[in-house]
Amino acid sequence: MKSEILSRRNVILGTMASGVLLAAGLRASSRPDPSLLMQGTDQKKAPEFIGETADWINTNGKALRLYGTEGILAQKKAIVLCFWTYGCINCVRTIPFWNDWAKKYAGTDVAILSVHTPELEHERKVENVRAYIEKEKVLFPTLIDNSYKNWTGFQIQVWPSTLLIDPLGRIRAGWAGELDYQRSGAYKRFAKAIELLRKERRQEQQG
Repeated sequence: MKSEILSRRNVILGTMASGVLLAAGLRASSRPDPSLLMQGTDQKKAPEFIGETADWINTNGKALRLYGTEGILAQKKAIVLCFWTYGCINCVRTIPFWNDWAKKYAGTDVAILSVHTPELEHERKVENVRAYIEKEKVLFPTLIDNSYKNWTGFQIQVWPSTLLIDPLGRIRAGWAGELDYQRSGAYKRFAKAIELLRKERRQEQQG
């Protein structure tokens, strides 16, 4: 029943809609202007990842964390966090955009991470996820989320979803649905939001 409900939700929100751009605090924005994404001081704080070392793929055998002295945010990095499942066509169409960012920002102040939350039963098999990641050359670290704990913690409702987290752990922007569905321009707007955040951080460091 749970998979059936989530599947219908995916079809309605992830396929029929062009996506929903979310501003500070994950509030819906009627005009998805990237200049508005960085405004506001009440951004929702991202929760910590839930998962053990064995739940991570593409991390060289490490369990990644957001917080703490060894967390990604301690490196003053912004994070693009992607939620997906390999059997979702909307996700398949979005992965190339995420891969582009992973290549572009490799070794910089932006990290591309993902959470694989299954929709259907065969997507729960870790060997299937690993095989897909290897075959399709998915470049970014992926956390297996078969328990839905990360999906629930981040309040995700749609496959795929893309969040932008600043170095303080605040969720600054997000897109629910396929990036650039029917040439919506979401990829370019989100890319601009990433650069706006980088610019904001540089200005804070200089000030």
